Amino acid sequence: WSPDGIDTLQDISRIIFKLALDVFEDIERGVRSEGCSYHSKEMLEEFKILVRSNLDLVKWAQGEEVPSFEEHVEVGGIALTTYATLMYSFVGMGETVGKEAYEWVRSRPSLIKSLAAKGRLMDDITDFENDMSNGFAANAINYYMKQFVVTKEEAILGCERMIVNINKTINEELLKTTCVPRRVLKQAHNFERLLELLYTKSDDIYNCSEGKLKDYIITLLIDPIRL
Repeated sequence: WSPDGIDTLQDISRIIFKLALDVFEDIERGVRSEGCSYHSKEMLEEFKILVRSNLDLVKWAQGEEVPSFEEHVEVGGIALTTYATLMYSFVGMGETVGKEAYEWVRSRPSLIKSLAAKGRLMDDITDFENDMSNGFAANAINYYMKQFVVTKEEAILGCERMIVNINKTINEELLKTTCVPRRVLKQAHNFERLLELLYTKSDDIYNCSEGKLKDYIITLLIDPIRL
């Protein structure tokens, strides 16, 4: 995480790393003025975990290692930025969200693990054909087929059944979790709603920047309906 090593990186990695440093420096300045320095510290640690999980996906995609289906869903859920996204959203909530919210996410509670697994499965179901055509082996459907020796169609059905059960767990956890403020749980619920928006059976909106996602952002932020 030291800027002293930036010259050892390749061009694109150098640009991304510099951008990440700048973002965290901006956040650090903002939270320091509010006396909430723990925001940036917690986020930085989660960012490191996020990067490591993406490195694992690269190894798997290149065929250097073959994970179990369960391992891919868990690590891939982290790489989907589930935990990082929730933590980053806490910064904008100011002092209403304390350090316990970050510690709760870092403890990997059932609610957030379920959200991560749901996102990974939805993304991989949607992108399976595209991943395989690009030689990207790190896909839940691919590993499900290999581990349980089933067809593509059977693997997709199996993952869809898992999503149904995950939805039940998410609903239960949203109702019974009391260790964090309801506003934090609302952020988790909103993340689930985001998954339903971004990933459908026929379309990966997230990876199509010029498609529906751009239209949604324009409608929400640039040209909203005035009430």
